[in-house]
Amino acid sequence: MKKKILTFTAVFLVLVSIAGGSLSHAGCIQSGKIFYMYYNNSTTEPYAYIYLTPFTTFAVNYYYYVTYDTDLMAALSSAFSGGETVRLYGDATECATTGTARNGGTILYTYMYKNY
Repeated sequence: MKKKILTFTAVFLVLVSIAGGSLSHAGCIQSGKIFYMYYNNSTTEPYAYIYLTPFTTFAVNYYYYVTYDTDLMAALSSAFSGGETVRLYGDATECATTGTARNGGTILYTYMYKNY
């Protein structure tokens, strides 16, 4: 029994370190609603740009992210069409604080909220 607990703990710690390592590279994290998506359905390297309006009283800026993951494109497209709130984790060094269009980098991770 003790050996099973130690094995489970070791596996858990490895998984947490892998997930934590990828999120530690996320420098630009924003929550909001997607207001536009641009797709390039190239057969060699499909990609999509996601444009996100952050939650502020009067949003005068937006963040744009890119993804090359077709499954993520489909999930974000669903969130876009459903008007769902998303949180995007991008690999930009940090979120820009000036300008209208602000680059969030390549999406590393995303979280989708359900609006009820």
